[in-house]
Amino acid sequence: MINIRLSTPADAARINAFLSSRSPNVRASEETIFIAEEGEAVIGFVRLVTEGGHLVLRSMYVHDDHQRKGIGRQMLRTLEDHIRTRDCYCAVKGWVSAAFE
Repeated sequence: MINIRLSTPADAARINAFLSSRSPNVRASEETIFIAEEGEAVIGFVRLVTEGGHLVLRSMYVHDDHQRKGIGRQMLRTLEDHIRTRDCYCAVKGWVSAAFE
């Protein structure tokens, strides 16, 4: 069973291990991160940051072995519940810094 939830500081080591080979510049302590877990394994994440006063969905990833199973959709629905009253933008790699300066 897949569990989607907001990460806590206790998850930082597991998240950083998962992210290290996929997004080496991301660190769990700096952003709001939702994780998808299967048992003790982190199998996906969605990362939110605030840039220029705007909430931005900065990255999302589901492990290759778990793609095409609706996990990304589950994570986005959980995220939607979290940000329901705020505007949130999806960042296309490389344009956010220029857009909000």
